[in-house]
Amino acid sequence: MDDQPVNLQLLAEVLDRQFHVMAATNGADALALARRAPYPDLILLDVMMPEMDGYAVCAALKRDPLTAMIPVIFITARNDAPSETRALAQGAVDFISKPINPTLVRMRVRLQLRLRQREHALRESKERLEIALEAAAMGIWTYDIDSGRLRWTTRQAALLGLVDECREGPLGAIKHRIDPRDRRACLANLRRTLRTGEPFDQTYRVIWPNGHRHWLHSLGKLTYDERGAGCRLVGTSRDICAVKAQQEQLETLAHRDNLTGLANRLQLHERLCHAMAAADRSGQRLVLVYLDLDGFKPINDAHGHKVGDQFLVALAHRLQATIREVDTLARLGGDEFAAVLVDLTDDNDCRTLLERLLAAAAEPVMIDRLSLCVSASIGVTFYPQAACIDADALLHQADMAMYQAKQAGKNSYRIFSEHPGTEGHTG
Repeated sequence: MDDQPVNLQLLAEVLDRQFHVMAATNGADALALARRAPYPDLILLDVMMPEMDGYAVCAALKRDPLTAMIPVIFITARNDAPSETRALAQGAVDFISKPINPTLVRMRVRLQLRLRQREHALRESKERLEIALEAAAMGIWTYDIDSGRLRWTTRQAALLGLVDECREGPLGAIKHRIDPRDRRACLANLRRTLRTGEPFDQTYRVIWPNGHRHWLHSLGKLTYDERGAGCRLVGTSRDICAVKAQQEQLETLAHRDNLTGLANRLQLHERLCHAMAAADRSGQRLVLVYLDLDGFKPINDAHGHKVGDQFLVALAHRLQATIREVDTLARLGGDEFAAVLVDLTDDNDCRTLLERLLAAAAEPVMIDRLSLCVSASIGVTFYPQAACIDADALLHQADMAMYQAKQAGKNSYRIFSEHPGTEGHTG
């Protein structure tokens, strides 16, 4: 834009071979051209114009969202520092004095257009990244090492349960959101990353204002300044509640009996190994119980598997209620159960629990107005023993003792012995 046609002619000759040039001789026309699609990539402005000078045009361009991002170069006869300062303060990117040097003008125009293209490409890349992160429900955060302050995106704020409009703050502002069970490990991992430069990789829970806990997985990478010193940690976070729920479901399926919800054979083995190690440390005994139902097969045969399954579920709940919370009851399969009884101080405690299990098994179970009765044969063994023994061998001992109880007439328990018949009880 220039009010002198000769100046416009000169600029057109300088630029026309490489660029598509549009001209205006006053501020109003210049603003109209700039606001009309396709929008210009660069605007050249003269300062001294009638009615509306170049400064006013530049200010109007920067106020309008349609034209605010278009770079502006002033080309003017004024070459004093205050004029240049005012132009740059209005938002111009460059200031060229008249008379112009054609080569210099072309170089500066090309430079600003290249910068414009790079800025446009960067903005598009950022927008694509934001879309991808939004689709992946990922938040972005940065931690500035010098200031100790965090900055986060709107998505990151939502993941943390933050409801205010603030998008930055000291680490302490976020630290209290982390579940106390995970806080120490999370902060230790952050310090390790800042000390060693290794990637930050942390799974943790955050507590929302409503008290709900949400699982997050955060990844971060340290960035460095020109001196090679770490200056900023840049990272992403995503909600992994669904992943954790699936893991817990798989864990449950792997360790729980599908029918009764009791521990299965795998979890029994893990609990037994753990209890044996604890007994070695404490010097206290544990008891392993192997329980097989007497008379369950006739119920299954007479009333079908549906009633049989209902009976097993009801009896499992009753047996579970009979033992203590510290003990473990498992269904091994079919009508066979096992229990790990821990922290028993004397034989009387053991006998009392065994008698209660026999009584619970023998009590009738009502299903669809049917009163169904069974009894139980129980095998018992203790740990520790004089000789070294592992969990599998211990379970085998309890199984052998259970068969001794069946051979002795059922509805009773027998304590394992290499010489059958040494100790038992009938319900």
